[in-house]
Amino acid sequence: MNTNNIYACDNGEFRAAKTKEIEFALGCTSYNQDFLQKTAESDYAEYGFVCKENSEWDSYVTIQRIESKYGKIKDERDGKSYYTITIGEQTWMAENLSFDYKVKGATYGTYSNTDNGETYGRYYTWAAAMDSAGLYSTNSAGCGYGKTCTVKTPARGICPEGWHIPTSNEWNTLYSAIGSSPYAMQAKGYWSDPKDTYGFSALPAGFYNNGSFRNVGSGAYFWSATEYDGGSAGYWNLNASSANLYSSYELNGYSVRCLKDSP
Repeated sequence: MNTNNIYACDNGEFRAAKTKEIEFALGCTSYNQDFLQKTAESDYAEYGFVCKENSEWDSYVTIQRIESKYGKIKDERDGKSYYTITIGEQTWMAENLSFDYKVKGATYGTYSNTDNGETYGRYYTWAAAMDSAGLYSTNSAGCGYGKTCTVKTPARGICPEGWHIPTSNEWNTLYSAIGSSPYAMQAKGYWSDPKDTYGFSALPAGFYNNGSFRNVGSGAYFWSATEYDGGSAGYWNLNASSANLYSSYELNGYSVRCLKDSP
């Protein structure tokens, strides 16, 4: 071998090391498959690379919560637990809802078929998010499907008991509390310049539209409980450098973040 080059041992054979193997000084072999090589760590996440079957290093990020900073709730309907975070006077879920709302045509499932929504949560139509069928409350029964309705707040929607779908005003309250910074909302390890200053940990889950997932990795879309007219409703959009409220076609599939009811 040329001693001026850097090699990696791959299944008993030497080859030229790839960029990341050189950077982290660890060749990818069958002996360290699925082994996490940590490269950085913070209060919220650890970062690294994992050796996969194809002898390439794949990016690895796992959100790690600090119990003293985060709370936790359990959704008694399906037994799933969610981390929560208090920001200002509000307490939010620090993860996207992943409740399987079993009403035909109401939810678009998950982006990845391998983690059952553990990373990005599920994607819901506005009618589903608001629990139009009235299975859990009557405050937003009948909303969606192009029908104008009168939402009574707080609208629980498909949130766990004691939680609700945030209104547009409540999204604005959150944004003001974090200093009106999109970077302060962004989960570390998923955006170009994330700060996640307050622990909201927004993920770029994208959205579902017309048979496909769109903008995964570049934007977050969260439903609000505010209806603009029959057929459209408010949502909070976060991208790499900005965040704002918009209105959207109700049949798009967006994420849901639940907000705790006021005492």
